[in-house]
Amino acid sequence: MKKVKFLAMALAATTLIFGTTSCKKDDEKTEASLTVTQTNNANGDYVFHVDCRAGSVDLATLTVVNGTTYAVDTAGKTWDAGSTSNSVGKISGNAYVKDITFSKSAASKEFRFTLTDKDGVAITVTKTATDVTTGEISTFTATILGAQSNNNTGSSFAATTGAVYTQANAKTNATLVDMIYYFGSTNAEFISPKYTSTSTFSAYVEGWAKLNETKFTGKLASVDFDGITNANGIATVVSTPSTDKIDQLVKGDVFGFKTEGGKLGIAKVTDVVTGATGSITIDVKIAKN
Repeated sequence: MKKVKFLAMALAATTLIFGTTSCKKDDEKTEASLTVTQTNNANGDYVFHVDCRAGSVDLATLTVVNGTTYAVDTAGKTWDAGSTSNSVGKISGNAYVKDITFSKSAASKEFRFTLTDKDGVAITVTKTATDVTTGEISTFTATILGAQSNNNTGSSFAATTGAVYTQANAKTNATLVDMIYYFGSTNAEFISPKYTSTSTFSAYVEGWAKLNETKFTGKLASVDFDGITNANGIATVVSTPSTDKIDQLVKGDVFGFKTEGGKLGIAKVTDVVTGATGSITIDVKIAKN
């Protein structure tokens, strides 16, 4: 009888221990996870891919600090947990995945991402943004082109090779010519060979086998031409050239262009000798690929 009673007590104790252990495992809390990776878009801005996953408790906020202040993305939204219409840090549910773009001109390259759940438990991931530095360019300096009545210096320019052609040579190298220099009644300008076929310049390109369609930007007043060292730098400031010519050029002006072959380039005017017999001097940078 005593043996039976002892076995019963031992069984009860074992059940109690097992039951307590099982309950403890069921009540254990799992933590949230935060993964952040970075790439660059065509403008060189920082694109962060954020993957937030809840643990046992739903997500509450995702904030981003750049330097010492809450970061503002390229859409103008602030990544804090405030209640204003511009604050976008409040999230919910058990998962949040998003691409967030911040300007490459941000105050700091350091971005701190903090994910907080509804219990107030937070985890932080710090990322140092990297810039795109790839893309070789060709550089041509002190390139002189003559105006339409200049008998000594050619007016046609091949942006991909840096070659300057006289009118006679341009005709036999028409497939290479990307722009033509011309001095109007009061101003210096570059025009697309394609544009000349529908303008007063049509006689200049008469008999050409190919008229390349180059597109130009307007003047790029705030661009640091000398600071551009790669193709990405050109693409950052020369996005969608759309005009057939660029005029009113003076010393110091910077403009962008896109060849018919799709290569982006940028040029800086370093000198202008006015008149139809004058000339223009430019420095040019163009993507190799």
